[in-house]
Amino acid sequence: MTEARLVRVLVPFLAVLCSCSLPLDPLNGSTSTPRDLLGPVWELVSFQTSGGRILELHSWEIYHVTFESVSRFNGRADCNTIFGNYDAEQAGIISVRSVGTTYVGCREGSHDSEYVHAFASAKAYERQGDYLKVGFGRHGVLLYKKSK
Repeated sequence: MTEARLVRVLVPFLAVLCSCSLPLDPLNGSTSTPRDLLGPVWELVSFQTSGGRILELHSWEIYHVTFESVSRFNGRADCNTIFGNYDAEQAGIISVRSVGTTYVGCREGSHDSEYVHAFASAKAYERQGDYLKVGFGRHGVLLYKKSK
């Protein structure tokens, strides 16, 4: 089994496992600060919908975000570029104020629209080492890994 395939199989399993131990409710003691978001490119490794379903990401799909400053972000939603503004003034709480995107038609099977909607609905975040969890909706989680 190739390393990429192994990662695609194990990451969703680990994301579910981690979601039990990493609270996304900032009122439950998140110690993440707004500065924890800044700097690296955060590459999406797992996408759990607000209904709790793990989406299977195709190897050709590219999703990432970079928090450039304390109020601006940019990234990729598969074949589209995203950019906009956010607030993260309190530890563990995030609010995406606006999202702009290019409108390129991505391949059939892409999750670009779902990703943009999920990211725009972000409410909470938590960083643990090289991982960043962003919560949205009732059970939604975007799990990112710090790019090397």
